[in-house]
Amino acid sequence: ASSAWEAGDARMAADLALGLLRQGHCPVWRLCASIARGVFSSSSEEQEWEYQDNGPLSLASRQEMAAFALVHCPEDYIQDVLRV
Repeated sequence: ASSAWEAGDARMAADLALGLLRQGHCPVWRLCASIARGVFSSSSEEQEWEYQDNGPLSLASRQEMAAFALVHCPEDYIQDVLRV
């Protein structure tokens, strides 16, 4: 999922991350936060990924990822996750 996200394949990354979070795979929280925020890393620079109304990830899926990230992130990251 992380490799797909870093390669810019948002749809694949989102599908894989949703599968992992639904299985309770806690380490995926950071990726879920990034996908929910629409920010991905490409090489060494962060880029923003625009969500369209007909885009690859529904608002409900983004909310599910953001909630998962908030529940599973370390306390030090709560403020970052809330920026979603």
